[in-house]
Amino acid sequence: LVHKRELRLNIELEKILKKIISKGKTAVFTLGRYQPFHQGHMVVVKTVIFIANIIDGKAYIAISETGGKDKKNPLIPSDKEDIINDCGDANKY
Repeated sequence: LVHKRELRLNIELEKILKKIISKGKTAVFTLGRYQPFHQGHMVVVKTVIFIANIIDGKAYIAISETGGKDKKNPLIPSDKEDIINDCGDANKY
């Protein structure tokens, strides 16, 4: 049984991969909850970007939807996206 969020994510990843393949690029990607985002996540994100740059590929960071904001999941997807986009500033995390 596939959860609806997982199905949506799989469909989106498939669309992205088809687009990349049609352009002859290699996709380098990771998927995570990022709840909360920490140093280990930053290392993974930066590694994906680094590898993509080395092989002239395209880096993708897939952010999971955790069903809302609560004690266990303090970040909504847009919060996670903002944090990941700021990974260039290592002093923040």
